[in-house]
Amino acid sequence: MSDIPGARCLDLFAGSGILGMEALSRGAAFVCSVEKDPQTLANIQSALQQLKADPLQWQLEHSNALTWLQGAPLTPPFDIIFIDPPYDANLWLDCLKLVQQQTWLAPDGIVYVESNRPLTEDIAASGFSVFKAKKASSVYSYLVTPAS
Repeated sequence: MSDIPGARCLDLFAGSGILGMEALSRGAAFVCSVEKDPQTLANIQSALQQLKADPLQWQLEHSNALTWLQGAPLTPPFDIIFIDPPYDANLWLDCLKLVQQQTWLAPDGIVYVESNRPLTEDIAASGFSVFKAKKASSVYSYLVTPAS
């Protein structure tokens, strides 16, 4: 939470958009939400408008997250990236590798990863290291940074 004020955040697999909206409510400077379902994206836009979020603080991208990550990174890179794909899609490793290869993450940035299974080995294989891990019920969450 202390890393969010003033941060640029990327919410991959935005879904309900709650991670991005929570980041804005905690003082993020900018949030980009990527979602492939057009109706879900419209719902996020409606919620942001109802919350009277500053349109200069958010960007909505209608795209598949992996395809979007293969494009040219926005400048400047993101301070915080949320990776919470549908669990059955098994996209954590692919996303982490693209974040690393395409320099989407700021040098001192962090990535939040959420899954339904342990991912420590996948995270290490992608060039990141875990600095905080938590398990609540059947959900695993990790804060990771690029391995040095």
